[in-house]
Amino acid sequence: MRVLDLLALTLDDDAWLAALAPDVVTVVAAVGFGHLPLEAFEVLTGLLRPGGVLALTVARDLRTEPSLAGYARLLDGPDYTPAASRDGVHRVTADGRELLVTALVLRRR
Repeated sequence: MRVLDLLALTLDDDAWLAALAPDVVTVVAAVGFGHLPLEAFEVLTGLLRPGGVLALTVARDLRTEPSLAGYARLLDGPDYTPAASRDGVHRVTADGRELLVTALVLRRR
């Protein structure tokens, strides 16, 4: 196991990640809630080999919230083909608000 800061990779980290070339990348509850910076998300999704699957949950307002436009452009862009999606509730906050998410499965072209 290796713990990395995707925004401060060394040359050794880059080589190690390139050798992985994963078939599947999963990202849960990080896109749209301020947990994963867009730049780190781009590094992570860039590891996925063509034909691989990206499975993730995103804030339901991904396509309408201006601060999330970079994620939406990446996911809706030419690199991915949608395979499945389902809406749900991530959790209910202490004050009773529901945090809504969409689960996506995308295939990298």
